[in-house]
Amino acid sequence: MIKRISYLLDEDDRGFPGAPTMRIEPFESMKKGDVLNTFNVTIFNHFGTHMDGPFHFNPNGCCLYEYEPEEFFFKKPVIIDIPKKKGELVESEDLQPFDAQIREADLLMIRTGFCNIRKSDNEGYAKEGPGISASCAERIVHNYADLKAVAL
Repeated sequence: MIKRISYLLDEDDRGFPGAPTMRIEPFESMKKGDVLNTFNVTIFNHFGTHMDGPFHFNPNGCCLYEYEPEEFFFKKPVIIDIPKKKGELVESEDLQPFDAQIREADLLMIRTGFCNIRKSDNEGYAKEGPGISASCAERIVHNYADLKAVAL
């Protein structure tokens, strides 16, 4: 089964602070006499649901395009709930109650509940989202060898 886990793109959504958002500009238009409708779509890589490859934080890391498509399919995903408010970080100790589940997983999805303000406070959602602390990232790297990805 394939399940959508991303939001639909919307030009009205705010992006990463100070970064451009999405623009959709008509290029050809049948209303203007062209034989088809086409668009120029411009999107910043931190707009909307997105993935960061190792190169994003590590100059020696791989870029996403260097991976084979099948590496983005997961057989043992796990979703855990760790509620967080604006600007709060997921800490190493937050993962402890889920340790056994995470050890078996190839994809860790952390549901913070922050999505609940996405439409009501889009600016806060874009600027003050939760993150993963350095100690939590270290725990993930050192304790969960089968993980291929982490989603927040």
